[in-house]
Amino acid sequence: MEGKKRVLIVDDSIFTYEQLKSIVDKTGIAEVVGHAKDGMEGIKKYKDLAPDVVFLDILMPNMDGLQTLRAIMNMDKNAKVVMISSLGGAAEKAEEALKFGAKAIISKPFNEKEIRNILERL
Repeated sequence: MEGKKRVLIVDDSIFTYEQLKSIVDKTGIAEVVGHAKDGMEGIKKYKDLAPDVVFLDILMPNMDGLQTLRAIMNMDKNAKVVMISSLGGAAEKAEEALKFGAKAIISKPFNEKEIRNILERL
């Protein structure tokens, strides 16, 4: 493997970002190269950073995760997007996300092994 996989995290919660960044960095196979607090910023950072993997929160202000996912998939059909779901109320949106091209869905609280497995697979 050449270098580490480059990860963009799009989540309005700083706590979630810090937690996920720590897990990603700990894997040793990926590094976080950017953070966006909403979908609009996430799309811009996706264009600017060209990450290998995007972790994208489903529920965000301004532009939610599904809208952001659609925009990213329209720009790049090969985008590897992993949706972040809260444990309440996002189940049907998670199903929809898979139809739009998301590669996986993770839920809070995060499972380190699951995140590592996803990063290895993508």
